[in-house]
Amino acid sequence: MGRTRETSSTNERRKSRFRGDAKEVLNYFEGLKEQNPYFYYAVERDADNKLLNIFWSDARCRAMYKAFGDPSSFDSTFLSNRYQMPFCPFVGVNHHGSTILYAAALISYEDTESFEWVFEKWIECMGRAPTVLLTDQCKAMEGAIKKVFPETKHRLCLWHILQNADKNLKDHPQFPQIDRDLRTLVHESITEEELQDMWDDFMEKYNLRRNKWLRGAWDMRQRWMPVFWKDTFCAGMSSTQRSEQTNRFIKTYMSIETGLMQFMEQYEDAIEKKVEDEKVNNAKNIKSPLKWDPMILFEDIFSKVYTNSKFGEVKTEVYGCISTNVETLPNSLGFIKRFRATSKVTEAFWKKDRRSFEVSIDTITGEYKCGCKMFEFRGILCRHIMKCLDVLDVKAIPDKYIIERWRKDLVRGYENIRVGYYNPDES
Repeated sequence: MGRTRETSSTNERRKSRFRGDAKEVLNYFEGLKEQNPYFYYAVERDADNKLLNIFWSDARCRAMYKAFGDPSSFDSTFLSNRYQMPFCPFVGVNHHGSTILYAAALISYEDTESFEWVFEKWIECMGRAPTVLLTDQCKAMEGAIKKVFPETKHRLCLWHILQNADKNLKDHPQFPQIDRDLRTLVHESITEEELQDMWDDFMEKYNLRRNKWLRGAWDMRQRWMPVFWKDTFCAGMSSTQRSEQTNRFIKTYMSIETGLMQFMEQYEDAIEKKVEDEKVNNAKNIKSPLKWDPMILFEDIFSKVYTNSKFGEVKTEVYGCISTNVETLPNSLGFIKRFRATSKVTEAFWKKDRRSFEVSIDTITGEYKCGCKMFEFRGILCRHIMKCLDVLDVKAIPDKYIIERWRKDLVRGYENIRVGYYNPDES
């Protein structure tokens, strides 16, 4: 049975929507599906058979999800179109570190029931729930995720929470110092114990123990503070800003008179623009690779296989080795070498101007571990491991540390799929 939660204004809006525009969109989707069975779409109607929600993903986007997968970011925003339906994109990250679209929805209500429907269609479309999903603090989304994606690691947008901190603390006479110290403890704490110490010091220093917002933020710290996500691969994502950037990008193709069918056509144009951008980036990797030093093992290896953007991150870590010192720890045993890697930091934090991490190198299995967990979180080897490998005079890097996601020397299946249409004979 369809839904019946309508006000007179939304009812009139929905009637207008379904009489012409929506029917044209459904015919358009049917045509795409006839051309290509891998195009996916779903619609939900209310009790009067009026359109409520739309979800869709073309063959290229679905193939991109298979190529890159998690993490995903999900957000909703009102668009400048004649119906003002919230637009909800699922986005991810490609091998250039650029934002890519996996699927999208237009919904009538930003409520739990609508998001449940969208998430159910995501599973139907992609075959599984996301492993990691970033959203803002929308309670309706949270309820839907718990019900439809119970095993998904749901992370809250760090940027939004820090923005909310500014709003809730801006009237404090010591706000500039509070803002600085809060961001420092959030970004620089390495262990849960260290975070607890820094938080207690922070709350005492500024007499904030009675601040209701801060207490609430602390209670849900495992959902947003980076220290709790170090072991989870997030491709470096910690916020929904990629979703918001996508929303702004799509909005550049819209106007107040944009109807549903026109929206779909312009959405396709926007996707085409992203395809062209990726082609340009692919070409740059061949024609204009970043300079590298063949005498430095890590630059020599990763320059050959990683895209420019990701190799640039490697080079940053290589440069960081200059200010990193290592000492062998007495608990090294046999083939397992343990070190303490200490790096200078550009700005002192919490009375410290250096950062130390324990590094473990198994010279037989090629298993590397560092307390900073950069590889686990971003998929890039850190300067601490690099420096220790250099001390050990290691001559090769195990394949498992050259991750496929960032490679430039692969032809991925989705690259042969045209937006909105796919002819298998052309692939």
